[in-house]
Parts: sequence; structure tokens; C-alpha cells
Amino acid sequence: AQDTAYFNAIGSIDISELDALFKEKVELAQGQSIQDALNGLTENQALTLASNSVVTDNVVIPSKATVLANGTTFSGTVTVANDALVQDAVFTGKVTVA
Repeated sequence: AQDTAYFNAIGSIDISELDALFKEKVELAQGQSIQDALNGLTENQALTLASNSVVTDNVVIPSKATVLANGTTFSGTVTVANDALVQDAVFTGKVTVA
């Protein structure tokens, strides 16, 4: 029974979220725009935003980017690449997946 529960739990894991755990966490540098930080990410990095931040800029989240939003609200226009990962974000503006 324990083995069955273990394998059922494995089947419910979102691999993209698990992958985000092993990426190098990068924060915004002082004075850096969120767009510059996103554009500078590599596939092995995840942009970590301060808890419950508010982003009013229009943002393009590029292909294969990982954003750990920590409750951040995006109120501007956001375009998200189809293969990008954004965790724990609130979108109150226009969002497009491209």
C-alpha cells in the first residue's frame, strides 16, 4: 500500500515546478528593471521576485524563462512565452501567451 501511495504521489508532481527548485535563484539588482533581468536569464536560472511585489511595467517573459513571483501582482500588459514558467503570480492587467 505504501508503494502504491508513493507512485501515485510521483504521478501528481508537476515536473516543471520540480525543475524550478534546482535552478539558480537570481534577484533584481538595485536599479535593474524587471525586463532587463528577464532578458538576462539563462535556462539554468530563475528570477525570484520579492514577496507580494507589484509590477506596473509592461513585461515580456521570454522563452524558457522561470519566474518565482512569490505573490507578485503584474498590473501592466504581460506577454508570456508558451514555454516559460511563472509561479505564484497575480495578473490584473492584460496577459497574452505567445
